[in-house]
Amino acid sequence: MKNKIVFLVSFFTIIFLGVIANFYFKSKQEMSKSYNFIITKIDITPTKSLALYDNYKKVRFWNYDIRAYQDVKVGDAVYKYKNSDFLIILRRNQITGKYEEHLKILPSGIF
Repeated sequence: MKNKIVFLVSFFTIIFLGVIANFYFKSKQEMSKSYNFIITKIDITPTKSLALYDNYKKVRFWNYDIRAYQDVKVGDAVYKYKNSDFLIILRRNQITGKYEEHLKILPSGIF
């Protein structure tokens, strides 16, 4: 009986540590990426998150959660410096024609 308990505790500990390690490495991997594209399509998921497309190629964010209420539109630009915390959404000013900061999103993860 004691062996079964030790096995179960060990098993769940290894699973837990694996999930944490995966989350950490995915977060670090995305942090080292840079983004610079114009949104060409937006899908709203059932959880009200936005799926953004760059030239009809879906862009997946691991650390950033963009929600439907944040007023992101097709034609907005997404920009992130390499190793920067912030994902920046830029919107074109109708008068000047220049892109201006519309939204600054912090990573949703813990790393």
